[in-house]
Amino acid sequence: MNVRSINSIYSLIGGLILAYFATDTVRLIIHNKIVYEFLGRDVFTLQILKPIEYQDYPMEDVRQRLLVEQDLDGNKSCLHVVPRKPEYQIISTISTGEKICCSLNAGEPSLLVPFVNKGDHTDYLCGYYPDEQLVSIHN
Repeated sequence: MNVRSINSIYSLIGGLILAYFATDTVRLIIHNKIVYEFLGRDVFTLQILKPIEYQDYPMEDVRQRLLVEQDLDGNKSCLHVVPRKPEYQIISTISTGEKICCSLNAGEPSLLVPFVNKGDHTDYLCGYYPDEQLVSIHN
């Protein structure tokens, strides 16, 4: 192998690594933009570049209000949760076996989700771009 071939291989590897991290960064920015719009915040801020764990928006553990509950017929259901976007119910199972009435990330689910209290109901934004779900619960 000559020097030119080795440099081409290094350039290719470097490009692949850069593309991988650029994709993650773009997904993070898009997710934060969706959350900021959900919360009614200005999306044109440098805060949007911060990882989720360093964001200062209000978060709530999904186990507080989004667990599957017993309905009037005695069955476990998500009737207390109104799916807004998408408009169909998604049930996620977390590592403890508990079922959550919201779409959580399959790979690395976060039990903390952004929420907004709107007086008569509370909206929750579950999941991560592109698989996020907006649900509501009446207060």
